[in-house]
Amino acid sequence: MHDSPNVLYYVKTAGDGKVKSTGETDSILPQQYGFAMQKNSSLTPKVNAALQALRADGTYSKIYVKWFAKQPK
Repeated sequence: MHDSPNVLYYVKTAGDGKVKSTGETDSILPQQYGFAMQKNSSLTPKVNAALQALRADGTYSKIYVKWFAKQPK
């Protein structure tokens, strides 16, 4: 068992026709991911600002579409 997007990417790019995914990929439930940082890290505001900038200028959406073939919610 692996993270579905990783498996689907492998099948598409390196599976060489010898690997396939079974089951319905449309039923994959979204999961939340995050960054672990030390409590009160000085990097937290910088990372949050960078993520906010990526969302504001559309970069986040472009990356999301590239890897998941749909717009983020």
